[in-house]
Amino acid sequence: MFGLDRAEVAAILASWPACDDLAKQKYALNNTLNNLLGYPHKKWALWPQ
Repeated sequence: MFGLDRAEVAAILASWPACDDLAKQKYALNNTLNNLLGYPHKKWALWPQ
């Protein structure tokens, strides 16, 4: 979903804002925001899932 595996996303989050791989950091951030924009709006009960 993010274009990265869980371990890569976790490593980027753990090192935020410093990161050894700026390209992966930008990729993870961009894909996160794009996924939030596409999230079903006004379905607040689904957020915890």
